[in-house]
Amino acid sequence: MIIPAYNEEGYIGNTLESVKRAIGAYGNAGGVEVIVVDNNSTDGTAAVATGYGARVVFEGENMIAKARNAGARASRGEYLVFLDADTTIDSSLLRRVDGLLESGAVIGGGVFIDYDAHWDLRVLARLMNYLCFVFRKQWGAFLFCERAAFERAGGFDKTMYGLEDVALAKLLRADGKLSGKRFVVISDCRVVTSARRVAPRWKMLRTRLPMMWGLKRKVRDPVRCRPIWYDVDR
Repeated sequence: MIIPAYNEEGYIGNTLESVKRAIGAYGNAGGVEVIVVDNNSTDGTAAVATGYGARVVFEGENMIAKARNAGARASRGEYLVFLDADTTIDSSLLRRVDGLLESGAVIGGGVFIDYDAHWDLRVLARLMNYLCFVFRKQWGAFLFCERAAFERAGGFDKTMYGLEDVALAKLLRADGKLSGKRFVVISDCRVVTSARRVAPRWKMLRTRLPMMWGLKRKVRDPVRCRPIWYDVDR
């Protein structure tokens, strides 16, 4: 499991606690490695991660695609799971993911997402889940795949400063069509992620939706993307 993190000492403890519970429910603690990628944090993120027994690797450039790729390179597993540092997972989720990938019929997938926020942002999250499902996109607070498929895709696109998870999901889905495997979205077991990046309310409609539907030049602009992914309240 790969968790990119920039100045997340206030959130990553809860994330790793949820991972710990999920590993316990999975029942194969030795089969799961937890890697936190310190993306040049200036706070105690690395110390918190180490305290939870995670392996910490370093990526000096503030670019989430590079941080995710650094974690993948450091990992050893046949399967890869990418989790955001401000996101908690259900205790049953790792067991579900393992069952899907071990079936041989699934190349990768994601999960429906909810926000730790006021009801209106939670409604927006459900709208995003629905739109992503209908238009076959997937946003990546939690994303999993076969390592071989990840490598065929070239990993996360290092020219993208945001929505690199959506781009990878698209490549995985296309790869699955060629190999006869499905890209799935788990809809009955959600993860809960911080609403910081979409607050104030309706920010999602002004920022993420336009980026996800066609405005690719925006996600290659570090100046435009940094306020969304790095310069947020922590």
